[in-house]
Amino acid sequence: MADAGDRLRIKYGLGTNPSRDQQRRWADIVDRLVAQGYSKGQAGRMAAKELFVDFETNFYASEGDTIDFLLRQVRDK
Repeated sequence: MADAGDRLRIKYGLGTNPSRDQQRRWADIVDRLVAQGYSKGQAGRMAAKELFVDFETNFYASEGDTIDFLLRQVRDK
């Protein structure tokens, strides 16, 4: 089973898996943006674009996970 880093890499077209610290920062940014009124989908994408320098540098022929699933997986570690 893929870990949260793998799943974030696939969902946001990253070149490498984000570190645990980057994963936690992504989740924190998502929470902040959701609190500001953005949907989880918008917040996840905005957080990834802000945080990951390799955002959308790759395309993977796999459907990405939901933001709820990714947040749970990041927080459960």
